[in-house]
Amino acid sequence: YDFNPSNPDAYSYTQNKESAYVNELESFFSLNSGALDSNDNFAYEGSGISTNITVANGDKISFIWNFFTNEAAINIGLFTALNDFAFFIVDDNVIKLTDVNNALNPSKYFRLETGENLFSYTFTKTGSYKIGIGIVDINDFSGTSALEIKAGTIERQTERIPEPSLILGSLITFGLNAIFKKVKAAVKD
Repeated sequence: YDFNPSNPDAYSYTQNKESAYVNELESFFSLNSGALDSNDNFAYEGSGISTNITVANGDKISFIWNFFTNEAAINIGLFTALNDFAFFIVDDNVIKLTDVNNALNPSKYFRLETGENLFSYTFTKTGSYKIGIGIVDINDFSGTSALEIKAGTIERQTERIPEPSLILGSLITFGLNAIFKKVKAAVKD
């Protein structure tokens, strides 16, 4: 869907009514305190969603994302960058999607945006995982950044596991074939 500024709840962004202090967001994602800080920069607030998912080895989750911001990535003297960033989480592993430094394109609704990008993550082990997507404000809470997610898919890798009836049928065929060879050999003698 397209961003509609008249419906701010259709977006995950900082400063909407769903924003949370970063300690609440880290707790929501089951992360350790400080996990969403960026280097020496403090995460103030953010927004995110999460779910639990069961996958097989080789399953891949993909989505298209676009990062929007009204912040400026600057670092002048004692003033540190307001480098808001977006992330994807698998259990307690925070994977940075992008930050303000990559928002170089003029935007219709924000000052800048990254443009649409594809993200994919392939699971290497079968199991249940907590996954999430979010965005945080770095070093302030006055500027707004947003993350649009669309076209999310899960590509399931199916391993070819023989059906029990196929296994039984193969064993019967193999067994009968061996019996017929013995009978045929006995008839020739």
